Amino acid sequence: MLKIIAGEYRGRILKTPAGKQVRPSSGLLRGVIFNVLGDMVAGKKVLDIYAGSGVLGIEALSRGAAEVTLVEADHKTSDLISQNMEMLKIQKRAKVIRHDALDFISSSGGQFDIVLADPPYQANISLQILDLAWKHGLLAPDGILVLQHHRAESIVSEAQGLVLWKCKKHGKSSVEFYTVNNEQ
Repeated sequence: MLKIIAGEYRGRILKTPAGKQVRPSSGLLRGVIFNVLGDMVAGKKVLDIYAGSGVLGIEALSRGAAEVTLVEADHKTSDLISQNMEMLKIQKRAKVIRHDALDFISSSGGQFDIVLADPPYQANISLQILDLAWKHGLLAPDGILVLQHHRAESIVSEAQGLVLWKCKKHGKSSVEFYTVNNEQ
C-alpha cells in the first residue's frame, strides 16, 4: 500500500505495480525529500524521472507543484501512473511520458525547477544522470536535482557543474540534493 503523505492528496492510496520490478520510495524517504524541499515545491515545474509508481511526482503535486512531468519507460507501469492521475483528477497538471529517462534528459530541451530522480539502485547510473542533466541544461538556474541512490554508489558532483547542496542517508539509501554551480 502506497499513500501520499502530505498536502492536498494526503492519505490517498495509489495503485502500485505488482512484483519487484519497481521499488517505490518509502514514506520515510519521501518525507526526507519533501522536508528538505519544503515550500520550494509550490508553484514549480517538476520532473520525475524513473517515475515507477509516480509517487514522487504525485507527492510534489499534492504539495503545490504547478505541473509535473513523469517519465517512465515501462508500458504497464506508465499506464498505472496514468490510472493514479485519473483517480486523483490531476491530468491537467501532470503528464506521463513513456520514454527512457536518460534519452529524455538528452532530448527534452526543457528546464525544470525540481528534478526528482530515483533510478534502479542496481543500475549505478547516478553519475550519468548528473552528467546529462548538466550537459543538456535540464535544471532551471535556481533548480534542484534530487537524486536517490544506493549509499554504496560513489558520486563526484562538481565535475558535472552541479554542486552537492545537501545529503541525507537512511538505511541503504542516500538522497542527495544538487544545485547548479553558478560560479563556473
